[in-house]
Amino acid sequence: MPLNNEQTVLMVVAGTGCPGPVPNTLDHPHGIFVDEQLNLYVADTDNNRIQLFSPGQTQAMTVAGFGAKSYFILNRPTDIALDADGYLYIVESQNYRIIRSMPNGFRCLVGCSVVCNPICDSDQLCSSSNDCTYPSGSTTSPCAPQSTGLCSLQNTLNAESIVSITFGAGASQYSSATPADFQFSTTYTQAFSDTLSYGSFAFANAVPAYHAGWQGNASDHTPNDDTGSSHGYMMIIDAKVNADEIFRFTADTLCIGLTYQFSFYVVNLIKSPNNYIKPSIKFEIRTLTAANTLLATLDSGDIAEFNTLTWQRYGLLFVATTSSVVLLAISNTPGGSGNDLAIDDISLIVC
Repeated sequence: MPLNNEQTVLMVVAGTGCPGPVPNTLDHPHGIFVDEQLNLYVADTDNNRIQLFSPGQTQAMTVAGFGAKSYFILNRPTDIALDADGYLYIVESQNYRIIRSMPNGFRCLVGCSVVCNPICDSDQLCSSSNDCTYPSGSTTSPCAPQSTGLCSLQNTLNAESIVSITFGAGASQYSSATPADFQFSTTYTQAFSDTLSYGSFAFANAVPAYHAGWQGNASDHTPNDDTGSSHGYMMIIDAKVNADEIFRFTADTLCIGLTYQFSFYVVNLIKSPNNYIKPSIKFEIRTLTAANTLLATLDSGDIAEFNTLTWQRYGLLFVATTSSVVLLAISNTPGGSGNDLAIDDISLIVC
C-alpha cells in the first residue's frame, strides 16, 4: 500500500485481500520492485510466480513462473529486482538460488547446484527422493500428505492461521478462563476444581490425579507454553451419557472457494490396559445459514488409550462455500464408565 500524495492515506494497489491464483489476486506476496515507469513487480510466493501490475491496473501479467509465456518453474520466489537493462533477478527461496531473466528465457546465477523440483506419483508421493526438498526438521517430502484430512506438509509450512486456541497457561492447576474467553461455546458444565463428573469439563494444566484410572499429573499438548511455574492448559472432559457438543465455534470472514483445515489434538485420559468406554468425537463443518449445510465431517472412531498420555491429531478439510462456518466437535459415544478425554491446540488454517 503506497501513500497517496494528495491525501496521505493508504491505498491498495494490488491484491483483493483474499489469496488466489487469478490475475487480480496474490497468495502470500513477499518482495516487490517498482521501476521508473511505476510498474509494480510482485514476488507472488505461494502462487510460484512473478506478477507485473502496470500503473493503475489491478489485473496483473505473469512474467515468470507458473502461467508465464516463457516456461520456467519457480519454487516459492520471495524477492525480485530489475536491472538497468530490464532483466529480472529473482530470489527462489525453496530452491536456494538466484534466477535471472534472459532475452530467450531464464538462467540460474547463484546456487545452481541445488535444484529441487519434487517429482510425485499419482498418489502425491515422491517417486524420487533425490528430487525432493526436505524442510528443516522434517523427514517427509513436501509432496507427501501428512495424513488423511490434513493439509499437505508443503501447504502447512506457510499456512495462514485463522483460529488458534491453546487455552492459555497459568500457575494454578485450574484456569478461571471460560469458553467465552476463547470465543467458543459448549453444552458441558465447567468445573474449577477436582469436581468433574459426567457432563463437565475444566481447563487444567495437568490431568487431575484424584481419578485412579487417569493419566494423573500429565501435561497438556502444547510444548512451548510452559514458563517457570506457568504451565499450559488443556480442556479436560468427562463426557456426557448422551452425545452432545463439546465445542462450537463460528469462523467468519472466510474466503469463498478456498480450502481450509480444521484440526484438534485429542487424548484418551484413561491408562492402558482397561475395559473402560473409549471416547469418540465427530467433527463437523456447517454453514452459518438457515440450511445449516454440512460441508465436511469426520468420525475419530475409538480414541485408544496408552500407558502414557499420547496425543493424536484429527482434522478435516473443507472448501468454504460461505464466508462464515460453524466448527463443531461432538462427543460421539454414550458416556458411563470411561469416555474421558482432553483436547488442545485447536486450529483453523488456510491450506
